[in-house]
Amino acid sequence: MSNLTFGINCATSDTTSGLCQHKATAKAVWRLIDEHGGRGCFAETPEFFGGENELSERAVNDEVRQEILDRVENWNQRLQATGYDVRGAQPTPDNMDGGLTTIEEKSLGALVKSGDGPIQDIIDYGAKIPDESGMYIMDTPGHGAESVTGIGAGGAHFMVISTGQGHTLSNAIMPTIKITGNPGSAERVPEQTDVDVSEALVGDETFDWAGEQLWDEISDVVNGKLTMSEAMGESQFAIHRIGPST
Repeated sequence: MSNLTFGINCATSDTTSGLCQHKATAKAVWRLIDEHGGRGCFAETPEFFGGENELSERAVNDEVRQEILDRVENWNQRLQATGYDVRGAQPTPDNMDGGLTTIEEKSLGALVKSGDGPIQDIIDYGAKIPDESGMYIMDTPGHGAESVTGIGAGGAHFMVISTGQGHTLSNAIMPTIKITGNPGSAERVPEQTDVDVSEALVGDETFDWAGEQLWDEISDVVNGKLTMSEAMGESQFAIHRIGPST
């Protein structure tokens, strides 16, 4: 376990994401870091908008703190230079169908999946994730396929995709475990749901139980169990394009 790097991404978030499945993801990644000395890496810098100040306060030092803020501002400037106002285009229609109302609400919910522990560094898209134990950020677009591809290129051994409305995203070289806390999504797309923790949101189970469910699945997958997407032979990737990508 100490050799593992845990990739984290969200996809088609809704109100259940920050309330449930992101909490399970956070519990699992910090268990890997704190108990086993592994690494975690999350991404999607444009989806920090509105939550960047809270996130930067978790940096291990002032240099990393400023780098987080600078990277977010760089995305803001790049997008605005094209005449594209991401704050006016987010949340996406899928997010809004799931009950999210503002980009700040979406961002603060998305950050739940990273927990509340210290951030060691923020690295470039596709760069090697450091060997030292701890949590890292990769500076990627919010576009899921590009973000997941970058984390896989950086050396993550597996990815947990925390989804609200249900998502098919996977990766050819990095097993992707999809978790949801939305009972409707788990019922609608069971073939895309590796872990259903909706009982922690609508039933009698706890968030600690949800974290254990995900941890058990991770343990099985890193020991050879096929994820749903692997069993079906599905994978997607997208190389970070030239020009703005959100």
